[in-house]
Amino acid sequence: VAAFYGEASFVGVNSVKVGDNVLTADKILVAVGGRPRMANIPGIEYAINSDGFFDDMIELPGKMAIVGSGYIAVELGGVCNALGVDTHLVIRSEKMLRNFEDIISDGVDEEFTNAGGNVHRSFDVKEIRKEEDGTLTLESKGGEVEGGFDV
Repeated sequence: VAAFYGEASFVGVNSVKVGDNVLTADKILVAVGGRPRMANIPGIEYAINSDGFFDDMIELPGKMAIVGSGYIAVELGGVCNALGVDTHLVIRSEKMLRNFEDIISDGVDEEFTNAGGNVHRSFDVKEIRKEEDGTLTLESKGGEVEGGFDV
């Protein structure tokens, strides 16, 4: 196994160009090294991301909002929901996992909600507020408000 770092593009069925190197193999793993992206909104300092998710929480919250519709957000939401947390997945679009095949995204959505998970669709977060009681409130760009979140 060899690792190559840099900007890459496929140049054939089994070939990828990384920098000036063209690599050919039967199987090519592309590990993009993604990082969580935090929104540039008021109150973002009250949020945690998936990198520190388990490190930043000493105990399970009673109620949590997870903002995002990708597989990491959905996976964390499913785990927390299964552990008994009142879990709310907050997504900008109508659909979680929107870049996946419909049979997968629709099936995961159905199972998440059947298991008691909450999905707030078309909720583009404008602001996170910390209330006097320490809970967090989310406000959407459309004026919707959801609150009472511990995390």
